[in-house]
Amino acid sequence: MIETTNDGRSRDSCAWWGHRTGDDYLQGGARREQRGALQSQAVTAILGVAGAQPTYGYRRTYHRLRQQHIGIGRERVRRLLGVLGLRPPPLKKKRPAPAVLAERDWPEGRRLQIDATRFRLDDGVAWVYLVEDVKTRQCVAASAAATLLHGHRQLSALGLVGPRVVQSDAGSDFTSGHFQQVCQIIGQWVRCRVAQIGGMGILERLNRTFKHEFVFRHEVNTLADLRALLPAFQRWYNEQRLHSHLAYHTSASVLADEVAAMLSYSQS
Repeated sequence: MIETTNDGRSRDSCAWWGHRTGDDYLQGGARREQRGALQSQAVTAILGVAGAQPTYGYRRTYHRLRQQHIGIGRERVRRLLGVLGLRPPPLKKKRPAPAVLAERDWPEGRRLQIDATRFRLDDGVAWVYLVEDVKTRQCVAASAAATLLHGHRQLSALGLVGPRVVQSDAGSDFTSGHFQQVCQIIGQWVRCRVAQIGGMGILERLNRTFKHEFVFRHEVNTLADLRALLPAFQRWYNEQRLHSHLAYHTSASVLADEVAAMLSYSQS
């Protein structure tokens, strides 16, 4: 049986030719009202979350709505936040990491390496900063605080003056504005990796030696124990430990020979 409309045309022919009947308009109006109500509910829900958490982006807003059992799609949340002007400001972009320089590109100067080693103690977490003179393998500074200037002054007191090339990784301690200002005062800073030739692997061996030969053997438990151990470690590392890179001499003897040669040259 073919249904007909009021003007005698079949409903099938109306649908085929794109004609709409009065019933269709009534049904469409009901659907439009339903969609409008759903849109209002979605806007109200999003406004509630965005008002309570103004820093939320669309992803966190979407997950919060899901926790409230409100079924709004993620892309719809993103679009509505944009329409409502509720998108939070973009996060501050991370500073680009400094480039790693090859050995041939390093500036002129005596190389100092600095790194921090982390220890978990009974009274908290401590960071020990070690500074090493690369040429003589001398541990010129060791403390539970930043000690770059102290290492520089130790060498200067021996007459080893001139610009320094400070080598470290790209940790936040070493890329901070304060540390970079100190590096500019005494020379230049370059970023190095552990694996590259002449890189941070030199100081990494010092860190491992400090941990395994002293901290673990002496059962350091507190920050006071750690501070008390540092001078003894420096004396042992500089005056007693033999280094294969130095033809199995101590770093103190190599440094003393360098200072003596410099003094004899200046007096001649």
